[in-house]
Amino acid sequence: TGEKAFKRVPVMQLTADVTARRRRPEFPLGSPKQIVELASRCWEHDPSKRPSFKTIMETIDDMQQLHEQGLLFNQAGISQNMSQDR
Repeated sequence: TGEKAFKRVPVMQLTADVTARRRRPEFPLGSPKQIVELASRCWEHDPSKRPSFKTIMETIDDMQQLHEQGLLFNQAGISQNMSQDR
């Protein structure tokens, strides 16, 4: 959407929400499921469960190739390219 996550939440409250309450931004409906899954892995509370930068870059490269082939799917399982054509 291009909107800033948690834009209406004061910084101190946001810090507590993210660290203590493990609050994370929500993705808009129709977001590519691969991106949602990657972001969720990056936001793991336990740092040892987060992907390495190398893994993140490889995953993004893979997603780019899927996108170019029309195979990047949104959360509803609809190809992003197909949904844009409608």
